[in-house]
Amino acid sequence: MMITPPEIDEAILEFASSIVDLPELVYIRLATGAASTDCSENVRQAISQSGGHMVKGWRIWLLPGKLLQAEAHSVWATPNKVLADVTPTGDGDTESLFFTDPNMTESPGDDFIHSPRKNICRHPVVDEYIDVVRVANEWSDKQSHGILVLPDIPEQARAIELNRQLLALRIEEEAQQDAPSNGG
Repeated sequence: MMITPPEIDEAILEFASSIVDLPELVYIRLATGAASTDCSENVRQAISQSGGHMVKGWRIWLLPGKLLQAEAHSVWATPNKVLADVTPTGDGDTESLFFTDPNMTESPGDDFIHSPRKNICRHPVVDEYIDVVRVANEWSDKQSHGILVLPDIPEQARAIELNRQLLALRIEEEAQQDAPSNGG
């Protein structure tokens, strides 16, 4: 499962810089109450209720030790210019990692915007996953919070299998880290 990165490290800075020049990464507190996964609609509702404006950019997701993903995302700038993420992550997070993209013209949630991904472990399964998902994205028009919704195409089954392999690798590595050493 993808999570909000717990810290902004060099890999995240490098990844964000490959998307936007000089990204300003910020943790944004998630507002309570929104149930929809449509970030642009949530922001429009916040604007209609309280003013402010929409800010477009990228929410960063992490598959720990394996993969970084940037998801096109909109947040709400309150009338006093404080950024608030009014779209829940779906996994109980209290904040999200976000950076603005002044060149983004599409509306995240309304328009499909491909998610850049980066292998941070150099494992070939991660590379294959990124390639398969890229191909599948050419067919897909929906994505929600790091979860790809694929049409019924050959890449779908392979992407699902690769996702299982990635999760298994993560679980295996966590188990190895938690296991007591047999040294004397």
